[in-house]
Amino acid sequence: MAILIRLLLIGLVGLVSEQAAAQTRTMEERLRSVPDSVTVGRLTVVNVFKYQLLAASSSQRAAAATLLADKVYRPYAAVWQQMGQAFGNAFQPAAFTRWNLRLTDSLAAVVQPKLAWLLASNLDSLFGRQLQQLHRTTGRLPAGRWLIFFSPYEQMGLVMGGFDNQAMLVDLSDKRVTSETLQFGFPHELQHMIYYETSTQDPDKDSALYAVLDEGFASYAVYKYYDERVSLDKAIFAKTTPAELAWCLAHEREIFEKAQPYLLAKIDAKNALMCGVRVGNCPKLFAEAPSNLIYFLGFRIIQAYEKKRGRGTWKDVYTKPVREVLAQSGYGQQWQKSRPKK
Repeated sequence: MAILIRLLLIGLVGLVSEQAAAQTRTMEERLRSVPDSVTVGRLTVVNVFKYQLLAASSSQRAAAATLLADKVYRPYAAVWQQMGQAFGNAFQPAAFTRWNLRLTDSLAAVVQPKLAWLLASNLDSLFGRQLQQLHRTTGRLPAGRWLIFFSPYEQMGLVMGGFDNQAMLVDLSDKRVTSETLQFGFPHELQHMIYYETSTQDPDKDSALYAVLDEGFASYAVYKYYDERVSLDKAIFAKTTPAELAWCLAHEREIFEKAQPYLLAKIDAKNALMCGVRVGNCPKLFAEAPSNLIYFLGFRIIQAYEKKRGRGTWKDVYTKPVREVLAQSGYGQQWQKSRPKK
């Protein structure tokens, strides 16, 4: 009987191992069927995660390292170098290879469910639908690249974003990247790409005001994208909670008045309005304010612009200098009128 049980256990272990191997093969086959990239109009979406995971699951370390170098690192070296400046040495070539090869082990709890979700989702279709709706909303289409990848950290802080229009990035390792993030985040970031192209000649492009309107414009485009049927806390890049929005609305006058001295200043550690959003290690404008304060402020300026100048005029912001947008919005005048006379 003991021999029989032992044989049954050996057979069961063998069966489980075969099933695991078959599942791995199936996952690898499904990964290989994912296109390297998808181009919709002037926008290319690069599935960087495909070769990251194929390399990490390979038992041939040398071949896997070569695959990473050829398919992941070298084609987007400029992006990884900028990532290194922002997030540290993990994006230098040697370190990049090391953590990528350990990716499925070190971040297994994140990678496995996210991969299953990715393979079940039709990202190509999602991008296509969102681009069509964005074109209907704005009359414009973005140009550029999106890189969908896994970083070495569960919460590096990027989520979705970009560097100097080299590429926009989606960090799949971040637990905050969910279907809702894609639902509201993609249109927001696509709008950033359009505005980057249309506003290159703005004389105040390096100012805090430009950053405020850049984030507010992206949020306002999402609001319009959903035909104004989405709540403001969702429109502001799904980053704002109802409580944070309520705080901003309750302190709106104070926000604008405190922000004014910083709006035309450059973006650096001395600019309290930019603290926690575009720069770190600096004094914040409000200690208790949400970090996405400038999204709210920019949104309200553009909302005031459209209210004053007529429906649909929000699209003027694409090509109008930011100083003119603020001046012609009339935003802030409602509080100047209510000031007591001295």
